[in-house]
Amino acid sequence: MNRFWPEKRLDVIVDAAAILKSRGLKPRIKLAGSVMPHIPESRLYYELLHRMVADLGVEDVVEFVPSPSETEKFALYRECDSALYTPPNEHFGIVPIEALEQRRPVIVCNSGGPAETVIENVTGNKIAEPDGRLLAAAMAKHMQREVWEELDNDDLYFSKQVSIFF
Repeated sequence: MNRFWPEKRLDVIVDAAAILKSRGLKPRIKLAGSVMPHIPESRLYYELLHRMVADLGVEDVVEFVPSPSETEKFALYRECDSALYTPPNEHFGIVPIEALEQRRPVIVCNSGGPAETVIENVTGNKIAEPDGRLLAAAMAKHMQREVWEELDNDDLYFSKQVSIFF
């Protein structure tokens, strides 16, 4: 869930999809976010990602959801097993907050605000930098892990939140 913008590094997600597929895994990835047709960089990056998906042969595992409504956006969060947020050095990052609010684990880059939002192995995982191999490894772990107790259990989730913020 991001703007289609080069700095958001959605290309890393496509790389990770290709790596996982080459290892016999079939992630189901939805690249959702705003496409700003009036801004050339956004439109060109969106088109580049489409070409990249085709060139890497991952059309069967990567789907594009351009400019979802708020209702669609939160439905996507609720449907996903994990949220991916790949921009490095993001000052805040609303995507991890929204995903965690929907009790979904998040994989983020270990820099900026998102690194402070995600608690390692509790609410998700952090990768050192936006790199397809690192993201693929984290995604593979998420694909194997069915339960995130702290996100699934209201009492544990509340106690973690209270202990972290107070």
